[in-house]
Amino acid sequence: MNGKDLKKEYGDYQTPDKFTYEICSLLKNKMNINPAVIVEPTSGIGNFIRASLDTFPQAKHVYGIEINSEYCKICRDRISDGRLQIINENFFSYK
Repeated sequence: MNGKDLKKEYGDYQTPDKFTYEICSLLKNKMNINPAVIVEPTSGIGNFIRASLDTFPQAKHVYGIEINSEYCKICRDRISDGRLQIINENFFSYK
């Protein structure tokens, strides 16, 4: 299987940074959501995680779950925050 086929198999789509910040801003400012814990079930390279950490500084724990081990490494390398735990698992079978 080539890289393109793997992207199709896993539904690979990295949400653009601008959009992640817009969504987080909407959650905080329009819906008054201020979570203590954030779970990102398909964290990819961490775009939503970074926006979440920036938008919700009061969050105590952030969990990123990602099936692709390469993306887990990229996310860990991109984001250094003690609240963040990256888990290399399939969200739908993680226990």
